[in-house]
Parts: sequence; C-alpha cells; structure tokens
Amino acid sequence: MSTAFYPGSFDPFTNGHLYVVEIASKLFDKVYIGIGRNPRKSQFHAAPMAKLIKETLDKEGISNCEIVNYDNLTIEKAEELNCDCIIRGIRDKNDYEYERELDSTNRYLNRSIPTLFIPAIHNISSTMVRGLIENKFSIKRFVPEPIAEYYE
Repeated sequence: MSTAFYPGSFDPFTNGHLYVVEIASKLFDKVYIGIGRNPRKSQFHAAPMAKLIKETLDKEGISNCEIVNYDNLTIEKAEELNCDCIIRGIRDKNDYEYERELDSTNRYLNRSIPTLFIPAIHNISSTMVRGLIENKFSIKRFVPEPIAEYYE
C-alpha cells in the first residue's frame, strides 16, 4: 500500500490545499494530512480545523485520507507513519525554492522519503485568507464551504 504525508499548518485549509489533496488521493492508497504547529504563523486550535477538513473531504467524497496532528519534524512524522512520499503544494517560484530547500534537508535526514511537488491551481495563501478574515471580508471564493461557514 502506498502512503503519502501532506504536511501544513492549514491555517486555514484553502481550495488550493483541497486541490492538492484531490490529486494526492488519486496517486496514493492513503494520504495523511498532517496539521503541524508552525510558530512563525498564527495558530488556531488544530482540533476545529481537523474537523472542518474531515467534513470537507467527506463532502468531496475523498475517503482515503486521515488527518493527524504533529509537532515534530515533518520527516520524523512521515517516518513514524511509514510514508513513501511527502506531498507539497506549489503556487509559484517562491514556493518552489522554499520547498526545494526543505526537500534537500529532508533528503539529508532520510533519503528514502522523496517529496512530490503538486502545482496548485489556486494561488491564494492561507496568510492572505487570514488577512481577509481579520478584516471581515468574505472568504467563500478561497476556501471549501465548511471552512467558510466556520469563519463567517
């Protein structure tokens, strides 16, 4: 059985994240969506987002994903879950450069778990979505329905 680990802060989970999950769920038998703690970003409580992501996946008919929380290194969690691959979404060249550096570090720590980059079709970042939320703008165009309902 092939398994992948899709890590992120998902603060919040966007349509771009959903697109990456849709692709990964077709490529792998099982996809772990890892909600990680990122001290450089604002942090919500992971439990509500995990519930909203699960609700989104159920609504989209994606059944081969499991949501996990983690606070260690991504490569350590991927090892712990016996994953074959790490999945990363790429919006632009800046994402690519950053993710390539992470991949290089991860490959130094464990050469057997490569990173698969999936180009996202939606270019808005979670940071931008948080800015819209903070300024009381609608986020319906940028996030799945359960997430939009939670914030509005």
